[in-house]
Amino acid sequence: MPFRPTLRQREAIQLLKRPARYILLQGGSRSGKTTLIVYWCLHVCLKYPGARVLIARLHLSDLKISIINDTLPKVAYLMSENLGKYVESNYNKNENVLKFPNGSQLWLGGLSDKHRTEKILGTEFCFIYLAEITQIGYESFEMLCTRLAQKVGMRNRFAVDCNPAAKSHWGYWLFMKHQDPVDKTDKNADQYATLIMNPYDNPHLPEDYVESMSNYSLRNQQRFLRGEWLDDIEGALWKQELIDRNRVNVKDVINFERIVLGIDPAVTADKRSSNETGLIVVGLTNKKGYVIADASGVYTPDGWGQKAVYLYNYYNIDMIICETNQGGDLVVSNITHIDKRVRIKKIHAKRGKVLRADPIVGLYERDEVKHLGHFKQLEEQMCTWVPDQGKDSPDRIDALVYALQELMAPPQIPSIHRVR
Repeated sequence: MPFRPTLRQREAIQLLKRPARYILLQGGSRSGKTTLIVYWCLHVCLKYPGARVLIARLHLSDLKISIINDTLPKVAYLMSENLGKYVESNYNKNENVLKFPNGSQLWLGGLSDKHRTEKILGTEFCFIYLAEITQIGYESFEMLCTRLAQKVGMRNRFAVDCNPAAKSHWGYWLFMKHQDPVDKTDKNADQYATLIMNPYDNPHLPEDYVESMSNYSLRNQQRFLRGEWLDDIEGALWKQELIDRNRVNVKDVINFERIVLGIDPAVTADKRSSNETGLIVVGLTNKKGYVIADASGVYTPDGWGQKAVYLYNYYNIDMIICETNQGGDLVVSNITHIDKRVRIKKIHAKRGKVLRADPIVGLYERDEVKHLGHFKQLEEQMCTWVPDQGKDSPDRIDALVYALQELMAPPQIPSIHRVR
């Protein structure tokens, strides 16, 4: 089947042909953004002999999963069977470079790889594609801009894409407000172009894909369905940018020194009125914390006990960290009557929720906590819960805090020193 761009992808192609030097394709998940830009990268390599094109993400492992092993060969085969076979046979996995008979080169790399980044900085390109910019700092974008300097007979361009995050992100300031993200001086708006591409623009998706996203919260629909930039919630302890920049792929980390499960239990199970039971699995390796799983939900007491024991055995967890304010020893017995071998550490929360969470926010700010993939409900709670506004107890946050406190022991902040 030949490559037949969707209507929105054809609009993106026209955008890439216009004078703007910097192009943002923003929108919800599975909208065809990556497919289109990878197509354009191959198009440039084939049309302009000697061209050097770069595709980059924060982590090479993510790039391998999303593009090198998936989108790149698929798009090549859609363009022509011969091209697909050539890409499969000639991509150099050691150097992460695809060389073409006309002298063109397609480079692929992760910016977190210092050695690879140094090689990139020593090379000039005519087209650069930086994927998932919500995970990447502005300094990395500026650094790559200096490499957009190869002369091959085309207008050099820099394309980026993202599921929009918070409006505090540099991508919003640069592409939507046309202002420098650092000093807020005006940029030449003619140099920047933006196109929104959303899942309902992609006719190749399963019929129920968009419908399934209606179950998301309004905030997650705004980001992953409608591709809209989010307002940071004033007073919320976490910002979306903090989480996005610390997101890694589950395959990046295999071995953990310790794994714990944090539990913030609900003592009732009425789906109309009960809080959720927070069940968050966190691991530690090389002094970094990793959120591994979020199994939180509304359970009966026996239900969350069964789930906790299942997680304990499935992830080979060292210890369960359990908050006992509401249920006392009944919380512990709820687990041990299912499996007496489970190790449990009881936490009696004497400090307020903000004072408990504040040191954990500090860990995120220092890039010491990573998320292995997306945890939409946990992250929504982290970015929207504002202390002292009478909202529901943040059970997922509490479970996260208990687990990270156990693993990383951040210093507590006395209330008189709090500045948040």
